[in-house]
Amino acid sequence: MPQEMTDDASLGELFRRLTSDTTDLLRQEVELARAEVRETGERMAHAAVGIGVPMIARAMHQARAFTHELNTAPTHTDAASPSSPRP
Repeated sequence: MPQEMTDDASLGELFRRLTSDTTDLLRQEVELARAEVRETGERMAHAAVGIGVPMIARAMHQARAFTHELNTAPTHTDAASPSSPRP
């Protein structure tokens, strides 16, 4: 915490205060940086989920549609034998 400056503080006392204040400031900056990284990570995770879930749903839908087409497509044996005999 900042201490009140007095005119009669020695050079050693001023240096001690400067060192203490600098240490406190650096600790606060590191704490702030950690909080910002954590917040950014949380936002990125939410964005990834927001993008990823619809993409997975779309891929599953396309796979289901492709499987349905494979199951309903005529086979080679169906195409080779006509549905009605030739005269």
